[in-house]
Amino acid sequence: MNVLKYRQIILTVFLAGMAIFNGLKWTYQFSQTPYKPLDFRTYYSGAQTYFNHLNPYDKNDLTLNWLRSANPSFESPKYGVHETVVYAPQFVWFFWPYQVFDYDSVKWIQLFINILSLLISIWLISKIRTDIPIHLILLAFCAFKGTWFALSNGQPMIQILLIILTAFYLLFVKNYKYLPGILIGICGFKFTFLIPIAIFLLQQKKYKTFTMISFTVLILNITAIATSGSPALMLQSWKHNLSTLYNYNHAFSEFNGLNIINCSSSVVLRYFLDIPTTKIHLIYTSLLLASSFYCLWILRRQYEFRLLFVLSLVSFCFGQHLIYDILFLMTYWILQYDNKKEPLSAWLLVLTLCLPLSIMASKIPFIHFVLPIVLLIYTSEAIYSDYRLRRNKDTKNAS
Repeated sequence: MNVLKYRQIILTVFLAGMAIFNGLKWTYQFSQTPYKPLDFRTYYSGAQTYFNHLNPYDKNDLTLNWLRSANPSFESPKYGVHETVVYAPQFVWFFWPYQVFDYDSVKWIQLFINILSLLISIWLISKIRTDIPIHLILLAFCAFKGTWFALSNGQPMIQILLIILTAFYLLFVKNYKYLPGILIGICGFKFTFLIPIAIFLLQQKKYKTFTMISFTVLILNITAIATSGSPALMLQSWKHNLSTLYNYNHAFSEFNGLNIINCSSSVVLRYFLDIPTTKIHLIYTSLLLASSFYCLWILRRQYEFRLLFVLSLVSFCFGQHLIYDILFLMTYWILQYDNKKEPLSAWLLVLTLCLPLSIMASKIPFIHFVLPIVLLIYTSEAIYSDYRLRRNKDTKNAS
């Protein structure tokens, strides 16, 4: 049996073990505590506030709307930093269909939709990458602790993942051009996901799809803002919320509920250095853009999903994402996965993504920062290895 076969077996056994562990842990916690999907509740009530002609980004309006509409037995959310509405205004259209149901019913409906979305996403990946066994994809999703975290929080990104994978399937397998752009555009309220996808599509010369994404995002956001009670106040409140959340994530020498699940190396830097957050934001925005376009240059001859994966690595390392968002990164990793070429640093990242680090971090707080540090190492290694590969090809071509 060769080394690659051993690696495949080791990977399968490890993923199966972590899938069982994280799955059983989630099932036990789910059965012992009331189901309170924090993220879903925030954006469900935000959309409800909007359709009741109030400001979905204003804490007081959110509280007023909740007290008017919710069952009196429900405790009113405090709408603190953890419940801050920061998605782009078009989120109200995505959560519009949920308004048909009351909160007590709809939270279970969205849980069912999220689970179904995960299963269909796994099936779609197997259709795009027919050479990867579907059981390995299933194990990777279930081993990743962020998957279970996303289910507990009612994260809409699970449904977004399905929509984007559907768009990729229609674009790369069925050769549709416009419909994939509309589908991806519908997901534009989580705008941080769009940067690597937009650059990727431009490099692939999918100009019609890129145009449809831009058009859809613009139309959905403009209509959401224009039909609100006070467009200027809505935009001002949104900007304020983004700034508040960014500052909370970048607290100097302080752990909180968000910076311990943040993937950006900027959070680690800010924890140890008392640098103004405005400078951190400027530095990391510059790093994100510069690294993205550098990757675009060195990977211009690589096959499709390798570029998307490395661009997403850069986005997670220098942008602003929380741990469950890495489900996208894991998906792109599977789409470009090549067992013959994956470096050992890729295995380190998989290990970090699957292990229950929060348990260890209760004894050693610094472990909270293992993920962004490993992500930075892997991002740097991936960019360097692709640069070295390009140089070797150029040298061979020149000779």
